[in-house]
Amino acid sequence: MKISMKTRRSGMALLLCFIAFSSVAADALPATESIMTMRVDGELAIDPQGKELDYRIDTKLEPAVRAQIDKAIPRWVFLPVSIDGKATAVKSRMRITLAAQQVAAGYAVSIDNVVFQDDRASTAMQAMGTDAKPVDDISSKSHKPPGYPRGLMRAGVEGAVLLYIRVTPDGKAGDVAAVQSALLNVRGRDKTLAEALRLLEDNTVAVVKQWRFNVPAGKASLVPELMTVAVPVHYTMDRKSADVPGQWRVEVRGLRQSAPWLTEAMLAQAVGISDLASGEMMPLDSRMHLREGSLGDKAL
Repeated sequence: MKISMKTRRSGMALLLCFIAFSSVAADALPATESIMTMRVDGELAIDPQGKELDYRIDTKLEPAVRAQIDKAIPRWVFLPVSIDGKATAVKSRMRITLAAQQVAAGYAVSIDNVVFQDDRASTAMQAMGTDAKPVDDISSKSHKPPGYPRGLMRAGVEGAVLLYIRVTPDGKAGDVAAVQSALLNVRGRDKTLAEALRLLEDNTVAVVKQWRFNVPAGKASLVPELMTVAVPVHYTMDRKSADVPGQWRVEVRGLRQSAPWLTEAMLAQAVGISDLASGEMMPLDSRMHLREGSLGDKAL
């Protein structure tokens, strides 16, 4: 379903009407920020000491932005990866999320987040010197999508909710937390937008608790960070809406939270709503972990 620009311009009036009759408590509303984000895909390898060894950027970027990323990556420092007690070089698929916020002189661009999805086959062969089959990741088995909230659909409001799901060894959604949500290409009062975000989150969590997953025998574990996956749920009016690397997206997003079953001591990477596209799923147990503060102030 594709809506016209006229529908989009009048959408906030309908959204205000819908929100006025909702039961969302004001003290439960998330703080929001308006921002533009862009995803950049590539691959990165580190040496046994945790220093950048080599990297590749696959997303086509403006030369000025690419030059700044090329300047930033060599400064990153990672926790060394140990396999069978031996520090080893590893490589991983990499997703850099850029953020742009308006300032007096135009826009200030920074690195919003960096997440990794290991190339487990390469890691296993590198560490063992064999063609040993790596452990597969958790995958989707039965995912019934949530229904589009009627008021938001009438208003032409698009959005996304990022879930952290702790999958049980038998493939059930044992725990579900909405860790961040965003409205896309929309403007309005902070309170109104925050209420819309909370409605999307509540609508999503209720359905996702019924989802089922495939858990490979070698993956099944009771360790929370090993069994937690990040999954975005997108609500879009147009299936052809751009959601690809290398393009800026306007977001009004809530602040990123953690899941109650994860602690700071756990080596779980922090994935945000801006980091994943519709249909993607990312495990939190990457081998690659940036040392705290290694991104600096993240400005490009």
